[in-house]
Amino acid sequence: GKGKKSGAPTTKDKGLDVVASKKVVVGGILVPLFYVLYLGIGILIAELILRNETSKLAEVLRWAIPVGIAIGLPIYLKVGLHAGDKMRQSIQSILRLQTILFSSSVATELKNERKKLHEKVLALVNKHFHEFDFPERVVNFENEQKFLSSFTDSM
Repeated sequence: GKGKKSGAPTTKDKGLDVVASKKVVVGGILVPLFYVLYLGIGILIAELILRNETSKLAEVLRWAIPVGIAIGLPIYLKVGLHAGDKMRQSIQSILRLQTILFSSSVATELKNERKKLHEKVLALVNKHFHEFDFPERVVNFENEQKFLSSFTDSM
């Protein structure tokens, strides 16, 4: 890059590294803590729902609910994070596209390009119109010209 004398990280790079390191440390502590918390809540819910049940199904559900939470929660969170990231990327793309399409300079430029293209197509049609065998249209050629030029005038 410009003005960079060596391959040493810049202050900005170091700052980002510190932020990323903090996120990893906090995540490394909080994520397992929350998994244990949710597992405890799952065990509590299973016991509250099945406290008066003595059937075989109740016995299976007493351990299946917490195991389901322990396995399902990380998968659910991973899928949710991935979907949220894709949604964020899509929204950013839409906002960038909106900025490009609706900025006055781009809109004016696109309108001018469209007008030029329309004029080129009209000139091509005018040049080669009589080469085709369209008797009913050739008779009305003058009216067709007026009709086509009304589009060019309105742009």
